[in-house]
Amino acid sequence: MVSTDFYLYRLKLVRPHQQSFFHENLSRSDVFLEALKERPSVELRKGHFWHIGNLDVIDNYGGYFAIGRTTNSILEKYDDDSGNFVEELLETSPYTHVIFDARIGFLAIAKKTKLFPNSWWYRP
Repeated sequence: MVSTDFYLYRLKLVRPHQQSFFHENLSRSDVFLEALKERPSVELRKGHFWHIGNLDVIDNYGGYFAIGRTTNSILEKYDDDSGNFVEELLETSPYTHVIFDARIGFLAIAKKTKLFPNSWWYRP
């Protein structure tokens, strides 16, 4: 049996007091779901692109998605043909699992030290 630690979060979406003229009357949970459906990506640090993918909405408000980052890494390996050690540039995309309930603003993010070695969100 594999054990996985999850970090639990409460998501709070705040609407502006003044709505635009073309504002759609969406609930907070609908805004969250629409944002997930766009599968956004962003570069938060040079060369580190964060992505949301694998969205699976189970009912109108709950479901699963994956979040991860794409970076370039150097893979060190031995080349039998040349008898030398070589470095190969490799794109990696570690990711973790997220379970959500948009109705109550609940997120459970699976711990993955390869993705977050310092666990910046966790404060014991």
